[in-house]
Order: sequence, then C-alpha cells, then structure tokens
Amino acid sequence: MVTKYNHLFHLENTQENRDLIKSFNKNMKEHNSKWKFNIKYRKPKEGQKYGNGGSLKRENAREFAVYLNGGYNNEDIMNSRSRFWDAHCKVRILTEKVNKVKEILENE
Repeated sequence: MVTKYNHLFHLENTQENRDLIKSFNKNMKEHNSKWKFNIKYRKPKEGQKYGNGGSLKRENAREFAVYLNGGYNNEDIMNSRSRFWDAHCKVRILTEKVNKVKEILENE
C-alpha cells in the first residue's frame, strides 16, 4: 500500500520556485481567495537532518512540499451545517403538510 500525503506536490528548493509560489499567493490574495499555498522544506541536503517535527531550514533542504491552506474555517462549516439543517427541517415540515392535504383530497 502506498502512503498518501496531504501535500499537493514537491518542487526543487530554488529561489525561482519559491518566487513562483510567492507570486501565486500574491495573486490569490489580490483576488480575495480564501486559499493560500504553504511551503514545508523537505529532503535534507547531505550532512543535514530533520529537526523536531520533521522540519528543515530552507538552506538545508533540497526540495519543498506545497500545501494548500485556508478555505472554509470552522465557523463557515458550522454555518453551512446549520443552514442545511434548517432547510432539511423546512422540507420535512412542508412534506408533512403536502401529505396531509393529499390525504384530505383522497378522502373526499
């Protein structure tokens, strides 16, 4: 079984690639996006080791992994669940009313 990770992709740790991610983030911010790319440095250079929690300093990494952060926060999720539940309850009440009307019409 292949292990699946949360990162989107890896890039070589170069100034050009870091600037590319930076420009994407700037563009997303200008367009009021809820999303942002986050970099975590990976694959230690020879003679270097991962620090606590698997972290590396930028200068000690051969690559970096790109993650997508942001999107819906917990409040957004709770609000959408609440709106869904409200709509569900209204549909259930309307369905009961329609069924009662159908029952009355069928008995006439």
